Amino acid sequence: MPVTISGTLNVSNGASSVAQTLLAVQGGLPDAIGAATQFVTGKGLRDGQAVDATGDRGTLGARPVLFLGNVEAASLTRTVRRAQPTKPFGAASKRARAKTARKKPTGKKPARTTRTRKSGRSKK
Repeated sequence: MPVTISGTLNVSNGASSVAQTLLAVQGGLPDAIGAATQFVTGKGLRDGQAVDATGDRGTLGARPVLFLGNVEAASLTRTVRRAQPTKPFGAASKRARAKTARKKPTGKKPARTTRTRKSGRSKK
């Protein structure tokens, strides 16, 4: 059953991983891990880039891997949605809108105030 793993691509020493899951190409023997790195870099993806990797979970020897079906740069909309804070709703948002509505400027400038300087001398 195909799964999608999203995370930062890590390419190091000829091996690539996403979210601490090693990537491999099924049938890419003798070097299935190196073949996956060539597949990823051949698509123009770089170390440290946000990616979505799709494939089947499995093992290569004793190591758990994701046998790649596809890998692509993470979609911008998904990244932006994760970064947006949640908006208040219900009565709380009505109160917030009411407060901002009350703070509209009147258009009048405040009167200037002058400061007088105190001298160091005292009157006798």
